Amino acid sequence: NLSNDQLHNICQFMTREGLHTPNTRITQVLKKQNVIDLFESAIVELEDSNGDKSPTEVIYCNNIDQLLKRVEEIRGKPLQLNRYSIDQGQDWLKVVLSPIHGLQYADSVKGALLVAVANCIETPFNIQQIIGLLDVTLDHHTNVITCDLKVLCQILGIKGGNARHPCPYCLYNKVSGEPGIKRTGSHFDEMYTKFKELYKCDPQFAKECGGVYRPRIFSSFETPLRSFPIAAVHGILGLREKLLDRIPMKLLGKEEYTRFEEAFIIPLVGPRQQYHGGSYTGDKSLKLIDSFSQIDLDDF
Repeated sequence: NLSNDQLHNICQFMTREGLHTPNTRITQVLKKQNVIDLFESAIVELEDSNGDKSPTEVIYCNNIDQLLKRVEEIRGKPLQLNRYSIDQGQDWLKVVLSPIHGLQYADSVKGALLVAVANCIETPFNIQQIIGLLDVTLDHHTNVITCDLKVLCQILGIKGGNARHPCPYCLYNKVSGEPGIKRTGSHFDEMYTKFKELYKCDPQFAKECGGVYRPRIFSSFETPLRSFPIAAVHGILGLREKLLDRIPMKLLGKEEYTRFEEAFIIPLVGPRQQYHGGSYTGDKSLKLIDSFSQIDLDDF
């Protein structure tokens, strides 16, 4: 005879104590949206930061094609592109689907659908396990994936930003500064074969293989830039960070920068968010960039 809120609070308490409980909030949302029959829970082996694997609950959509048909019926518009986003936030790894009908739902959270979620970290193994449940294939005409650079490197099987060849789209050499040829799907396969057979999977020789040290998760794409387009929000966040964090912080110092932020930035967009390291959201960053010309440093 518990209410939904009471049940949710008990589940939260049990989870904090290390006892497995289903996520009641997700179930309520799925019922409200009349799609609960398209979702199910599975216990899957996922790994932690030490590489130790344990059974973990994954809630996921078991029929994305049917889900997209219902979206088309509700919105009354044909789909042009399905954009999947993979990201970890607050200890949860999520896959979000944004069905795009022209520009109306292109960059709106209102059009986004959570299609998979699990309480785990971002690792190539975990991403592959969850993507395997969804059975997603890539075709840049209908399905693309957007994610941050860390996740993209994990998907493609290459080393991250510290590698000699950090770019997932080309073989740019950060040591010499020389531009590189465009990466392709067959390139990743050839480089991994070289890494495995010639260098016996020794990580120190990944730099001799374009940074490739794992097989790619998706085998259906040929050009990374088409199947994994650069997410606009990451460009916006990076631009905001340089214009309104790093440069003023370096010029003013921490104490003066705090005064600068309180005098000019917070009145424009409000305070930073309390999570994700206390940064500004994508919407706030975009507004800050648009409003940058309004900041008169002569008043500071």
